[in-house]
Amino acid sequence: SADERLAIGTANQVLKVNGSGNGLTYGIGGGITQVITAQDTSTGSVNLSTINTLYDIPNMNVTITPASSSSKFLISYQIVGETDGGGVHAHSIVLKRAISGGATTLIRGDNSTSRTGIFNQQASIYYSGDNDSTVEIGSVANYLDSPSASAAVTYTVQMQDHEATGVFYYNRCVNDNNSTERERGLSWLTIM
Repeated sequence: SADERLAIGTANQVLKVNGSGNGLTYGIGGGITQVITAQDTSTGSVNLSTINTLYDIPNMNVTITPASSSSKFLISYQIVGETDGGGVHAHSIVLKRAISGGATTLIRGDNSTSRTGIFNQQASIYYSGDNDSTVEIGSVANYLDSPSASAAVTYTVQMQDHEATGVFYYNRCVNDNNSTERERGLSWLTIM
C-alpha cells in the first residue's frame, strides 16, 4: 500500500491521517511547539511626551512564527519601572501585534470613544511620600491571542500616557540613587 512506501519524516514531525482519511502523512503535532522570551534587566527611560501616543518599551518585543493560521499564542509579561508626571494612573500599557507582510493590531479595550482603551495598567505600590523611589509593576498572565496568520508575528509592549505627560523609567525608580531603597527590576515578555 501507499503507507508502506511513506518515507521517513524530518525532526519534530508527527504521523497523521491525511485530509482525505485514506492514508498517512507527516505534519506538525498539537501542543506547545515554541516558547520565545525576551528578558531585560537594563535600565533607561522612555519620554512619554505626547498624550495618547504609543511608545515601545525597549527590549520588550518577541517574534514568533505560527505553525499554521489556526495557531494560538499564550502571552504573559511583567513590566517593571516607575513614571513621573501624573502618577501611575495616568499611564497605561497596550500590546501591539504586527504580522509580517500584514496587519498591525493594537490589543486593548475599546478605544472608539473619549475613553482610553488599555491592555492593562501598572499597579501603584507606593505612597505619596515615596513616589519616586518604589517601582510599579504591570503584569499579564495567560492572555490567549489568535492572530489568524501563518507569517511571523511580532508582539511589542507599548506604553502611553492618557492624562499627563511624563517619563517612564524602566527597571528602575525615578530616583536612581545607589541605595537599598531604590529597587531594580527584571522585565520580560513570553509567547508560547
